Amino acid sequence: MNTQHFRSSILLGCCLLAWLPLACSRAPQATVLATVGDTRITTEDFKREIQRRHTARRPIPDKETLLQEMVQADALVQRARRTGLLEDPQVRHEINSLLANKLQERELTPRLEAINPTADEVRAEYDQNLTKYTRPAKIRLAVLALAADPKSSEASRTALRTRMTEARTKMLAQAEAKDFGPLAIEYSDDQASRYRGGDLGWLDAGNFSSRWPREVLEAGFAAESHQVSDVIETPAGFYLVMKTDARPGSTVSFAEAETTLRQSLAAKQRRTLESAYRASAIGDAHAIVHTDALATVELQLPPLASASRTAGSEPQPPAFPLGEATKRP
Repeated sequence: MNTQHFRSSILLGCCLLAWLPLACSRAPQATVLATVGDTRITTEDFKREIQRRHTARRPIPDKETLLQEMVQADALVQRARRTGLLEDPQVRHEINSLLANKLQERELTPRLEAINPTADEVRAEYDQNLTKYTRPAKIRLAVLALAADPKSSEASRTALRTRMTEARTKMLAQAEAKDFGPLAIEYSDDQASRYRGGDLGWLDAGNFSSRWPREVLEAGFAAESHQVSDVIETPAGFYLVMKTDARPGSTVSFAEAETTLRQSLAAKQRRTLESAYRASAIGDAHAIVHTDALATVELQLPPLASASRTAGSEPQPPAFPLGEATKRP
């Protein structure tokens, strides 16, 4: 820890001590090791400081140096109080943030760490969200499409029907064909698929939300593999469809999903607990938000600090301490 950070840590800790009744930590029966203005450093204070440093894995100097550091800290606290530093908005914000964080470390963190969903809870989560773990059957289709104007003449539609029938005859002559191949370029108007043998890619079986007419999809889903359909006529045109591949549906088993489920359920339970904890704190504080007054406030950001701040060193806004926004009526 560098000197600047060390001094800042001491000052923030000292301000927090100054914020609280100092006398509460002074045991009357303890031996006084030093007097600093209106405070006393006792043997109990000394032991607590040793324990604090030991717990934090900080080096513990000889007792004379340690006591001198404690005297210095108390002296800084008293000077801070005399200069009115405790009334500085930034200092008060830092102290409030420290208090809120320490409170949550003491009350909330152990409860969060103790969360461990039971086997029944994990299983119930799986059953309630089974669709997330179910993969639908997939069908791959190839299509030839000749577009028609619904208002076109019967002669025009007959010509299109004849042309698509011709394509079907040519396709049936190619017994080993896996898709429409070059015929798609010759007989299909669909620009997205005609250069791929009419391939539409994978579709969910039974899902008719595609841009293709329902009649075309129904025929494709129901067809045998590589079976060419009859000519399908709709107001929008004439079609041939072929099922080129299929994948059965599957479900991720509970055993496969259990670890991930347990983690996600634990995270959800922690979020619920955190939300309830904060709501309880706000309720205990009888917080009131004056929305009418808030409506009159214009949010104006202050100008950024001078260019002396280096790139990447912009300070992040501190976490808002619990109740800061609602603690005053």
